[in-house]
This record gives sequence, C-alpha cells and structure tokens, in this order.
Amino acid sequence: MKKLVRQLVENIFRKSQKVPSELFIESLSRYTKTAPKKQIDEEYLKILLKRKSYHAFLIYENLKRNNPILELCYVLVSLSDTSTPIIVELTRNLKKASLGFKVSHYNDTKLVLLRGKIENHIYEIVFQIYQHSCIYRGLKDATGFPSMSMQYFNEIVLEELRAYESKVVEQEEELLSFYVGMYSSFLRLKIVHQIYECFKDNPKKPFEFLRLNFTSSQPFTQRIIQASAKHLNNCVKSLLSSGQFEDDFKEFFIEKRNSSTGVPHWETFTVVQENIPYFISVDTVEDILYTGRCISLLRWISSNYGFTELQCICPECCKKQQFDIKRQFNCYKENLSRIYEISNSLDLLNKGFASEVSTLVEIADSVVEEAFVRHFGLLEYIEGLRNVFLCGRADFLETIFHKLKEIKKLTKRSYGYVLDTALQDTVGYKNEFYSTVDVYLLENSSNFDNFTLFSNVPHPLSIVIGKETVFDLSKIFKFLWTIKRVEHLLRRARGVSSGPEKIKIISYINLLNRFYFFLFEEVISPSLASVVRTNRKRIAELQSNLKVAVRNILKKMYVDYENKLFYRFIKQLEEKLIDRVSKNTPFDDNEIQSILVNTKYHTPNEFIESMIFDISRI
Repeated sequence: MKKLVRQLVENIFRKSQKVPSELFIESLSRYTKTAPKKQIDEEYLKILLKRKSYHAFLIYENLKRNNPILELCYVLVSLSDTSTPIIVELTRNLKKASLGFKVSHYNDTKLVLLRGKIENHIYEIVFQIYQHSCIYRGLKDATGFPSMSMQYFNEIVLEELRAYESKVVEQEEELLSFYVGMYSSFLRLKIVHQIYECFKDNPKKPFEFLRLNFTSSQPFTQRIIQASAKHLNNCVKSLLSSGQFEDDFKEFFIEKRNSSTGVPHWETFTVVQENIPYFISVDTVEDILYTGRCISLLRWISSNYGFTELQCICPECCKKQQFDIKRQFNCYKENLSRIYEISNSLDLLNKGFASEVSTLVEIADSVVEEAFVRHFGLLEYIEGLRNVFLCGRADFLETIFHKLKEIKKLTKRSYGYVLDTALQDTVGYKNEFYSTVDVYLLENSSNFDNFTLFSNVPHPLSIVIGKETVFDLSKIFKFLWTIKRVEHLLRRARGVSSGPEKIKIISYINLLNRFYFFLFEEVISPSLASVVRTNRKRIAELQSNLKVAVRNILKKMYVDYENKLFYRFIKQLEEKLIDRVSKNTPFDDNEIQSILVNTKYHTPNEFIESMIFDISRI
C-alpha cells in the first residue's frame, strides 16, 4: 500500500516537474491502514425497528441473525422514511397524555382514526391510557362542591391524584411496560371516580351509598367513611360544646331555624329526619338535640342574666371563673368542663358514641336543674298555675265571683281590679307567677261570663309552660267559671223552689258536687302529681308532662271531649236555671235529661270506677 501511495504521489508531482519529499510520502502512508469493522448494537437495532414498525420487528425476531443480516437491517432502517412513526409519537407522549394533556394522537378525534393503523392490542392500550387520563383531568379540575362531606372527600381525591402523578413519572416510556406499571393505579383511579360520581348524585347523604362497605376494614374505605363523617362530627362537637354550629349546606341532621320568624328559643334547633345516618338511632339524635338546646339555653341565660359562669364551658375559661358559694354555682365548673371534654372527643363512628351522648344528657340536666329550674322558680310557677287556673285554691274562684257581684259596671279595669284583689286575698303575691296572670275578655266586657284568665309566662320559663298549655288552661278556667256560676244559680233556684222541683234541683247540686270531686281529686291531682317526676331530659320531660297533664284534664273535664256532652249539659242547665230565677218559669229539665242519657252511651270506660260512673242518673 505504501508503494502504491509513492507511485501515485510521484505521478502527480511529475506533471509539475517536482519531486515529493520522503516525509510527505510517509505522512500519507499513515492513512492507508484499514479501519476496523463497525459493530452494530443488536438491542439498539431492535428499538429502531420497533419504533418504525412493530410488524417489521416481529419479522426480524424470527430471522436467523448474523453480521450481514444485522448490517442489512441497519441500512434499511437508516434509509427508511424519516417521518416519525405513529408508534413513536404515541410512546414519546405517554406521560403527558396520562396527565391529561391533549398531545399527539391522545384526543377524541385522532384516537378514533388510529383504529386500523396500529395493531389492535396497541390500540387498546392507548385507549385505556387516554380514558384514564380523562378521568384524571375531570377529578383534577373539579370545583364547586355542594356539601362539606364532598369537600372532605375531595381532599382524599387530591391525595390519590398526587400518588397517580408520581406513578406516571416513575414509568418507562414504552407502551406495554407503561401500561403494566400503571395497571393498579388505573384501577384505583377508576374506583375513586366511581365514588366521586356517587357523591355528585347524593352529596349530603354519603352513607347511603357507603352503607354496603361501612364495616369494611380496608384502609382506603375507612378513610372515605371518616371523611364523610367529619362534617357531622364537627357539627355535633360544636353544638354540644357551644350550643351553636355552622352547616351552610344543610347536611347535618339538626337544623337551626331563624328565631326572628317567631320560633321559640328552645325550638330553634330541630331534627331533620331525612338527614339522620342509618347507623345513628333516633334516640341518640334526640339526646344530641336536647343537650344542644340545654347548652344554648345556658348561654342565653348567661348573656341575659349575667351568669358569667355559663359564658364559656372550655376548661381554660372555667379555670378563670370565680364561683360564688352562696349562689350554689360550684357545680358549673366541674360539669361544664366535663361537657367540653366529652363533646370534643365524640366520634359518630365509635361504638360508644350513644353512651357518651347519654352521659352528656345527665351532666346537662344537673346544670339545668340549678341554673334554670331552681333559679327561675319553675316548680313555683307550676304550683301557681294550679292554684289559679285549676283552682288549687278553692276560694280563688269563689272570691272572684263575689268581687264581680259587687261591681256595678264591668270594664277591663274592673276585671283587673277584681283579679288583683282575689289574688291578694287568697294566694298573695309571694309567687312571681301571679304577676303574669291577667284577664282576657272574650266578647263584651260588660257580660258577666265572657272572660277568662291567661298568663304571659316570660322566657325561659315559657319553654316548659308554653302558649298551647296556657291556652288549654284558659279553656279549663273558663269551664270551671261556668260551673261556678251554675253552682250559684242552683243555690238561688233551690231557695225559690219547693216540692218535687226543689228535690230535683238538689239532685243537680249533688251531681255538681260529685263532678267537682271527680275533677279535682280524680283528674287534676293525679295528673299534676306526675308532672315534676322526670327520669332524664329534665326540661323536655317537664314540658311534655305538663302539656300532657293539662290536655288530659281538658279532655276528661268534658267527659266526652269530641261531643262535649257535659259542657252542653252545663250550658243547658245554666239557661234553664236563669229562666227559673229571673223569669220565674217552672224548671223544665227534659232537654237536660236527654243530654245526660246520651252521655251514658258516650262515656269512656275509664269513668266506670270514677265518681261520675252513673252521671246519667239524677
């Protein structure tokens, strides 16, 4: 080779009549050495073939490979079309597409056109990747949640999306490897999406669709259940510790009504039946409602009556309070601290939740008994309404009757004077309840019988002695007042009668006396005796007991409540007696007897052993 180089150089230089130097010829000889044969990386060649054509790659895999074959394949790949193959584009944009970016063929329009251009199994992989990328993007962009439960669930969704993103970044950029590596993450993402759709359909009641998995021990399921219960837990804790809560989306099973609409303070909180989770009993919800009402009442008492001991029930504030031994408020410090501690440790999902709430009821009752029942003299008020409306003091009605007879012209002021005088002469004004009693004129103020009494019971005592109860008491008093007038008419009629007529009138007097005994001894006394007997939920039971007792008295007082036969009997008797006394007409009681006969057939069985069991027999 060196000799050939020398001859070539000499021939070239001969034309210019020059002689080349030996050093120049030696330097050229260095480039005459044969270059070593280039080795082709078989793995690299496979990657190139797979990118260009997966079908060609499969053919290559079946060839008997040697150096010439490798060189030939390398040359063919190098000389092939320089445009990027579809498979290369799909592979290159795998991660971006999985994170929701609209790149390459990963969109609704282009993805459809891929079918037939690539192998079916590759198309299915690409389709799955695109489908889950759409799910990811939908969850990532979600906003405007219609409930707090869904907002707390979305925190779990965001955690799952971050885990999904990390998994995408970790994968290789090769279709099959990427899909295999992401398979479990795809399944997880699909589950999260399904639960998200359930939340969208029922955002305020997540436990309805979580019911079947409620007892699951899987950590992921438990996280979702706990997130769904978080808002309810917050509401329960806030209500039981402070007497208030925030529930912007109305998903709590207790709602707060606007007191400005005339709703009584005690009834501001009420149960929303359709929002109660299936795993919480109605009794437990009622306990929560009652305790929350008590705490709210205590805060109201604190702000309106200066009970600083009740302003805040957290331990820090309780430590700072100075408790007056004389006022007997020492129980507040310990009990209010216990309420705060137990309330803030509550969890609806705990098995002991109902028991802890029941304990709170007992503690709240002990505070309410002191700060409400005793301090405001509730039992004295109940005793007062018995003396006034139910004639616990028998001389009260009699005194009113005689005082009214002394007044020539009946006016609103004269009625008020008679009431004040009667109260002063009988029960006095030692009980604050009597100062709330007033006269209500039904029709004409000059009419002797068209009036009754009512009481404007102040808050918070009106919680127990409600308007409905006072209204029923007014009905009872009016009926008793009618009987009292009939009683005096019978006495006057007896004085102007003789013979059989007088005997008949005396029999009616006896009947009236028997009814008095029945009403006061067999109805009123037993009914009121059980009012103050309560087991738990002191305020609620006092309210219910008093309402039921008064309603029971009202019903039995008429003997037959629906037909009011005894009331009709009294009114008919009054008319006949007025005719007998004022017009001096004979006493005709045929219509009265007819009413009494009807009463016999309409009298309930409960009167069989009472003082009026033979009411129709005169």
